[in-house]
Amino acid sequence: MKITFFRAADRATYANNVHVVITTRGRRKILDPLAEALIEHFREVDNYGLDKIRGIAVADDHVHLVVAIPPNRSITQVAHRLKSYSSSRLQRENPNIAILLAGRGLWQRGYTCRNLGSITIGDLKTYLQNQVGYDLPDYA
Repeated sequence: MKITFFRAADRATYANNVHVVITTRGRRKILDPLAEALIEHFREVDNYGLDKIRGIAVADDHVHLVVAIPPNRSITQVAHRLKSYSSSRLQRENPNIAILLAGRGLWQRGYTCRNLGSITIGDLKTYLQNQVGYDLPDYA
C-alpha cells in the first residue's frame, strides 16, 4: 500500500500532486548559475499561496516542479503565478538576463503538466533526482 501526502483545506482534504515543467524562452541555458535564487523565489510563492511545492529540480534550460494544488485552484493559475513572480524577480536582480532576453519574459509560453495520482513523496523525490541528475535538498 502506498501512502500519499494529504494537505487539508477549509472544507476538503486533497492529494492533488501535479508535475509541472516550465522552460526558458528559446530553451536558453541560463538557469544553472541562478538555481539557488530561482528556488528561493519559488519558495516565496509557496509561502504566499495555498499551493505547496513538494519538489524542485532546476536544469540549465527548464525547471521541474511537483506542486500540491488545492481543489479551488487550477494548474493554470499556479503555473502563471510561479512563472510571473520568478521572472520579474530574477530580471530585476540580474540585469544581464533582461538584456539577454531583450526585455521579454524569462519563460516560454505555456508549460507541461501531468497529474501524479497516488505517488509517494519518496517516489517524487527519486523521479526529480533522475530528471536532473543531482541530489536535491529535502523540501518535503
